[in-house]
Amino acid sequence: MRGIFHLSFSAKDFEDTRKFYEVTLGCTKGKEEEN
Repeated sequence: MRGIFHLSFSAKDFEDTRKFYEVTLGCTKGKEEEN
C-alpha cells in the first residue's frame, strides 16, 4: 500500500515539475526569439 501511495505522489510531483519546466523553457525561448 505504501509503495502505491509513493508512486502516486511521485507521478503528481513529476507532472508539477514538468509544467514548471515547460513554462520556464517557454519564457527562455521567447526571450531568445526577441533578440
